[in-house]
Amino acid sequence: MARSRYPQPIRLHLAGPAVLLLIGPAASGKSTLAKKLLADGTADQVVSSDAIRAELGLEATEGRRTFREFHRRVAAAANAGKVVIADATSLTRRDRHQVFDQLGPDIPVIAARMPDHDVDELLRRDAARDRQVGEQPITRQVARFESAATRRMLLDEPFSCVVDVDGTDFVRCAACAGPGHDIVGDVHACATTFEQVVGALGYNLDGSHPAGRGLIVAGDWFDRGPPLQTRRTAELLLELLRNHGESVVGNHCDKLRRYLRNAREGGSHGLAKTLEQLRSQPDADTLIAQLLELLSTQMPAQLLLDNGRALVVHAAAYGQAVGAVDRQAEALALYGPVVRGEKTAEGFPVRIDWAQQYTEPRTVIHGHVVHLNAGGRLHNNVVAIDTGCAVGGALSVCSYPELTRRSFRPLEVAWDPAFSDPHQQAETLPADPQTPVV
Repeated sequence: MARSRYPQPIRLHLAGPAVLLLIGPAASGKSTLAKKLLADGTADQVVSSDAIRAELGLEATEGRRTFREFHRRVAAAANAGKVVIADATSLTRRDRHQVFDQLGPDIPVIAARMPDHDVDELLRRDAARDRQVGEQPITRQVARFESAATRRMLLDEPFSCVVDVDGTDFVRCAACAGPGHDIVGDVHACATTFEQVVGALGYNLDGSHPAGRGLIVAGDWFDRGPPLQTRRTAELLLELLRNHGESVVGNHCDKLRRYLRNAREGGSHGLAKTLEQLRSQPDADTLIAQLLELLSTQMPAQLLLDNGRALVVHAAAYGQAVGAVDRQAEALALYGPVVRGEKTAEGFPVRIDWAQQYTEPRTVIHGHVVHLNAGGRLHNNVVAIDTGCAVGGALSVCSYPELTRRSFRPLEVAWDPAFSDPHQQAETLPADPQTPVV
């Protein structure tokens, strides 16, 4: 299956206590990744089965003693509140489940699946190591690792999430350790309203917060918004992502990225106006280059919070798509599930209300689908927070882990009458004591 077009479509926020369980055959890069995450402060400790075997002077045949000590050390580190990396092949269900046995009941375990590698490449790496595994064991490990059954098993096991290492940005997150996050719905160039929301939540425009909370936007920064606000929106995006804030990529962001990269003209649903506004700036070349860099590299398709217990995505992510870096998971994240071949009377795809069937324990917070009521919708552990700021609704925020929501009436008027009805505002934002409308 084709890989995502984004270099790191997954971002995973880690905070102690937690276990990051690396899964992959010998010589697949587990120890290299573990050392990197330890060196940059993402993890507090690495527990390696190879290192334990060497430390205790054990042979490869003495696996039971090695892994008894391995699991004891992993549990001790995690129970002490650390982010610990468990570095072993972990290719069987039994091996993986032994990690859970000694952990406290609420300590999350994240499965990190190493990239697929050609057997010859792994054998070449193995030959350069001091303690070699050998051709037959590595060949068996690769076959087991790449089997569809192993992938299915991982999704059925009690991990907080499963991620593909090749394409995941692992980040140590202070906000996940207590203060929490505030997730803002689709901005759609309502820059003045966005600034109002950021200030009301106690943030600076660089995304910093005196209590250490984290600011996240659920994608779709551009199109459909008020005249002359495109540049200010771009400036806010640059300020936020270069400093303390985060954003997932939305379908409008993705289209803008493709049009800017290929110097295309036109575009529908407000894109043509966005391009016109950006290209008319006196410093257009510099502004567009900076914007294109951020759109291409700094906005993941999925942002996993709280060691995988929560997920921010623009449109949708569930089942095998969570933590996956393939093109199908990317399309689901940007556009959501649709009925193939069907269109609405206005020419839009017929969207599937996936939250109706959602049964997973992970909280998902998303935008994309407009719910013209205060605070969007909370249903089956899925929070929809696009409340149509540029189409007569409001700009809404969901706070995590509290799951409280607030809505802010727009301070601007959208420029596209096809997507704006000023009479909708009073009718579709009813008074709701559970969701303040500012």
